[in-house]
Amino acid sequence: MAYFVLGYREYESGEYDAAEADLAKAASAESPLMDLAVYYQASAAYKGGHPERVAGILNNFKERFPSSIERYAALELMAWGYLQTGQAQSALQLLQSEPEARQRPSLALVLARAYTDSGQLRQAAQTFQDIYYAFPTSPEAKAAGDALDKLRSQLGVKYPPVSDEIATARVERLYTAGRYSEALEGYEQLLQERQGSTWAWRWNLGRAKCLIRLGRGQDAIETLVNSVAPTSELDAERLATLIDAYAQTEDDTDIAKALNKLRSEHFNSHWHAVALLRAANYFAYAGDWDIAPLYYRTLRDAFPQTPEGSAASWRLAWITYLTGKPDDARAFLLSHIRNYPDSPHVSAALYFLGRLEEDRRPAEARALYELLEKRYVHGYYAVEAARRLSDLKKVHIKEAAADDNAADFSVEDLAGKIPAVDPPEFGACLPATGGDVAVFNILEALHLDNLARQDALARLAERPPSPSLAVAFSRFLAQQGRTDVAIGTIRKVVPNYYSQQFSELPREIWELLFPKSYASIIRRYAALNGLSPYLVMGIIRQESGFYSRATSSQDARGLMQLLASTVTRSRHYRRTVGRRLYLPAYNVRFGCTFLRDLLKRYHGNVAEALAAYNAGPSRVDQWLSRHTFRNQPEFIESIPYPGTRVYVKAVLADAGVYRRLAGASPRFAECSTVPSNAREKPAARLRGDDENSSRPFRELSEVSAVR
Repeated sequence: MAYFVLGYREYESGEYDAAEADLAKAASAESPLMDLAVYYQASAAYKGGHPERVAGILNNFKERFPSSIERYAALELMAWGYLQTGQAQSALQLLQSEPEARQRPSLALVLARAYTDSGQLRQAAQTFQDIYYAFPTSPEAKAAGDALDKLRSQLGVKYPPVSDEIATARVERLYTAGRYSEALEGYEQLLQERQGSTWAWRWNLGRAKCLIRLGRGQDAIETLVNSVAPTSELDAERLATLIDAYAQTEDDTDIAKALNKLRSEHFNSHWHAVALLRAANYFAYAGDWDIAPLYYRTLRDAFPQTPEGSAASWRLAWITYLTGKPDDARAFLLSHIRNYPDSPHVSAALYFLGRLEEDRRPAEARALYELLEKRYVHGYYAVEAARRLSDLKKVHIKEAAADDNAADFSVEDLAGKIPAVDPPEFGACLPATGGDVAVFNILEALHLDNLARQDALARLAERPPSPSLAVAFSRFLAQQGRTDVAIGTIRKVVPNYYSQQFSELPREIWELLFPKSYASIIRRYAALNGLSPYLVMGIIRQESGFYSRATSSQDARGLMQLLASTVTRSRHYRRTVGRRLYLPAYNVRFGCTFLRDLLKRYHGNVAEALAAYNAGPSRVDQWLSRHTFRNQPEFIESIPYPGTRVYVKAVLADAGVYRRLAGASPRFAECSTVPSNAREKPAARLRGDDENSSRPFRELSEVSAVR
């Protein structure tokens, strides 16, 4: 091990000759790090100017170390070694025998270079095309594109043609990856270079979708409004896209016209369902609660077995509840729970059904709240249910008369329809050594942090995540200050933790999921501003994952993700303030002040203040001007921006977890006891709850930074 550490340190310092010698000594002895020693010995030789030695060092690497995380990197390095020594044919033979060569852009790139060096330019072009068109978001795509430009002029008429289908797939992959400007450029290039193609109409449609994503709805309308689709299904997609553009430009009349055309000409098309949901959401978010339910009802009835139908079922129930129609709302809420028991909105439906039952059948209301607490545990509506149960104990509500109290549902029956959450995939005792975690533990113990990180990331990406490795790596990340990444890593093996009891998971899992870094700073400034420290922790968990150097795309910084302009109005001091926002105490101080001011502005309403923290006070003021809400849950469920709605629920849920963790000694799973996996494991995994399905920290594309 000593030679490995010495050799790797020399390798990192650029002392390649010394590194090669010491790593060779490390590679000569059996150890769990032998494959790494061999690989870095070869890499040191290559970087030290001795590519001729690489093939000998890496000979039979894949056979010797079939499970090594470096097996493909070793193959790539060996091929480059051949190319650097003029052995292109050897590189070709090596890579052509590897089934994964064309599926991994880095291997495909060296394969293409090997074809180029061996004079097989047409095959080189085809391989570069594989990278450029199939992996357009990879780091190798640009190099492949540059190489293709040269080969196009070299080969002339012999340049291998690319079909319209393959060229289209590349641009669609860019669009799917959210690279809308590049996708727009790609569609426009295809339209210019391939005029007369039968795919041209589809490219125009794709171009319009990119324009909408880039906020250019009017340009999208001009592209599509007078076009004639070649097929019925493409025409349905055109109309649905137009409705998206009309919604962006707030053109109610043309939305209705396009929907009528879809209804009359393409009623059964999936795009009809997509368009109905888009139109209904547009009117609902605009506060037009007379028109929106009409579209939701049509969608629910026409497409009941689709995701759009499920969403419409919930939105119809919710708006009916909000507009004061209790009997219809009760029927719609029950229908949603019964017909879509795995919907992410079931917890909300149970809660608001409970609110309705408080006046009719308080015993059933209590049972619904108890079900929420038991099934959703730490979710937002479970927290609200606990609050309602506490309130109900303080007042006496008389049961309605028998004739008015006929039971039209049973809480027990509803509970039976809702899928149980999967228990943890591991017990209280996680293996600390052996298996996937062995090499990581050694590298961490040797303080080779970069290698430990690379090893863990590679192993977690290659196969279903190992709980032991995920926990070990999360612990490592937290110690390095990257609590944000630690949260994301541990969530991979406990995705349903919001629905898990404390006693079902070890203490360390909860501490990794809910960091308490900078607790003394948080308590100090929370107290100075009259805030709950648990609420501040919930905000920090969602905003930055407790990573003090976090920076958003809008340049919001630090633990509470503040803009410099929030702290000072003076442009002269903003650069200095921006740097200081990375200091935890400075950031939390001004973050708490900002939150206090928002709470004052909204008369102590926590949900409204959180919504303003996320989306901006002007937007919240606009929402509040349209409707009056009787309580906090009503406001939250009515927030027009889905991202902000999820954010507010997640912060409040997290605040509840922090409060409970700080409470009366919660009991965790202990290694000395039988794991608390008492629940039966269902056949299908439950989808994440709506209020808890957000990322562990802020990443909301639809809301610009406001602080």
